[in-house]
Amino acid sequence: MLLILSLSLLCFAYSSPIKHLDQAKGVFQLELEHHPSLRARLIRNGTWATFLNSQESKLFKNKDSGTQSLIDYGDAEYLVRVSQGTPAQTFRVICDTGSSNYWLIDSSCTSTACNGMGQYKHNKFQSSRSSTFQNYGTSIYMQYGKGSLSGYLAVDVITLAGVSYSQQGFALATQMSMDFAQTPIEGILGLAWPGLAVDSVTPPMQNLINSLDQPVFTMYLQRHRTIVVGAIGGLMTLGGIDTQNCASTVNYVQLTSNLYWQFTLDGWGIGSYSSSNSQQVIADTGTSLLIGPSSAVQQIANTVGAVYDNTNGVWTVRCSASSGLPAIVFTIGGIQYNVPPSEYVIDLGLGGGNCVVSIQSIDSMGFSMSWILGVTFMRTYCGIFDVGNGQIGFAKAYN
Repeated sequence: MLLILSLSLLCFAYSSPIKHLDQAKGVFQLELEHHPSLRARLIRNGTWATFLNSQESKLFKNKDSGTQSLIDYGDAEYLVRVSQGTPAQTFRVICDTGSSNYWLIDSSCTSTACNGMGQYKHNKFQSSRSSTFQNYGTSIYMQYGKGSLSGYLAVDVITLAGVSYSQQGFALATQMSMDFAQTPIEGILGLAWPGLAVDSVTPPMQNLINSLDQPVFTMYLQRHRTIVVGAIGGLMTLGGIDTQNCASTVNYVQLTSNLYWQFTLDGWGIGSYSSSNSQQVIADTGTSLLIGPSSAVQQIANTVGAVYDNTNGVWTVRCSASSGLPAIVFTIGGIQYNVPPSEYVIDLGLGGGNCVVSIQSIDSMGFSMSWILGVTFMRTYCGIFDVGNGQIGFAKAYN
C-alpha cells in the first residue's frame, strides 16, 4: 500500500449548463454533486499547513490488511446520490474508479468522524428501517490513502439513477478515522474491478450491468471557476455514452489490468520536452492530481517555472503567468491528449499572486503503475469505462 497525498483542485468551469440525454431504455443519468475539498477549504482559510502537520504521523502508517486504493479522500469533490434499502435511504457517495468496494456509515457509529463536522453532517444507514436488509456479520477493514474504517458486511437493495439490484453486498462502517469528519462523504461507490475489492465483494457496477443498454458508464466532470458547495458537478451516464457533454469521437485503449482502470501510456511531454517511454497509468475519478514519477514531475515543474511550497506541500507558479504556459501532453493509443494550463494551474487562495500546479510525484506506486490521471485530466476528457470489452475510451469534454 502506498500513501498518496493528493491536492484538491477546484473545478474550473465555463458557465454552460449540463446537457442531459433523452432518457433511453437501459440508459440512465444522474448528476454529480461538486464540493470543495478539505484541502481547498483549509488553504483558503490559512490552516492547511497546521492540519497537514497534525496528520503527518498518520499519513505514513501502512497497514497490510484490507488495502484498497491509492487515493486521498481529503480531496474528494465529485459525489453522487445513491439509495439503499426498502424503503430507500439516500446518501452522498464518491464515484471512485480507483477502488472497488461500496460502503456507507452505520447508524451505530456515533463518533465525530461518523457524525460529521461543521457544515458536513453525515446521513447514516438505519438498517432497522429496511425490510430487505441482511446482516452477514463478517467484519471488514479498509485502509485508504488517507483514512481508514472498519465495520461489517451486509446485503440490501441498491438503486442508482433508477436502476436497482436487490442483493448488493456492501460494508457498513462502525468506526472511521477523523480524516472523514470534515468532508461531505457518506460512503464510497467503488467502480474499479472485482479483483481489487476487499473480501471479494462484487462491486455495484458488475451487478447493474444486465439492466443497462450497454455494459459501459461515462463520467463527465464539469469545471467551476470559484468554490461552490453542492453545485452540479457533472454527469454519470450508465449504459451509454454521454454524447451531449462529450465529443462524438471516442478513442479506446485496452486495459492491462483486471484490478484498476489501468492501461499503457505511450509517452508524455511538455513544451520542447518529450518522452517515449512506455509506462502504466490508471484513470481515477477519486484523485484530483496528475501524479507521476518524481523525474517527470520535476521536468514539468522546471518547464513551467514552478517553485515548491514546503509549508503547504504544493508546487506553485505566478497566477498571472499561467496563460502563457504549455500544455501537458499524454499519448495514449497513439492519440495525443493535451491538458491545458487552465486545468493544471489552479488558484486555491494561497495569496501573494501564487497559484497551485496540480502535479505530485511518487515513485514505486505498486501494481506496475507510474502515473495516475486524476480529475485534472478527466475534466478535459470524458472517460468512457467499457466494462463489457475491458477497455477505456476518452472523448473531449464540452466545458
